[in-house]
Amino acid sequence: MQNKIALEFFSSYPIPQALKEIKAKELAKFLYEASSHHLGKGNPWRLAHEKAKFILSSIKTVKDLPLNWERKIKAEIIRQLIANISQAKDSIKAIERKLEKDLLQTGQRLTSLKSISTVTASVLLGETLNPNRFSTRNKFARYNGTAPQEISSGGKIKHQARKGYNHRFKKTLRQISITATVREPLPKAYYRGACLEVYPSLKL
Repeated sequence: MQNKIALEFFSSYPIPQALKEIKAKELAKFLYEASSHHLGKGNPWRLAHEKAKFILSSIKTVKDLPLNWERKIKAEIIRQLIANISQAKDSIKAIERKLEKDLLQTGQRLTSLKSISTVTASVLLGETLNPNRFSTRNKFARYNGTAPQEISSGGKIKHQARKGYNHRFKKTLRQISITATVREPLPKAYYRGACLEVYPSLKL
């Protein structure tokens, strides 16, 4: 339902019965326009026609079922859900635009990294508040949970995950690191090298 075409399709045709009188050419035109002429690689009109024929063939056995009150209610519920999703998406876009303006005022350039979106950067700044409140980077590492906790036992020092830290901050950092190993060249190369060092035969 994140796809614009899917939202428009189910808003217009929430149940198979709504396609009962629709021909492949008409549905193809709908898909062609709803996708802004972008349906993948290849000729967009041909792809739209292929998708239309596939959709109609998939519902062939159910589109002629009677449009009883249950199916009418189902159609109305689906339309309402689509409207709610569209409204939520518009609200999210409005919030992101506002966050972008707010981020510019901070002077930070976190979003220059491909792995950090506007929302992610806002979470980092919101959870950090004033960076000057951390006198050392070690204190900041303890705050965000990236610094392990030292435990002394039997004359030996062990390290374990820290319990008292900002969980939301660490979760955000984890998401950033995962995304970075896919989208950022340097983290991706580092991750690949670290994996091969431990598992030389690993195919990445």
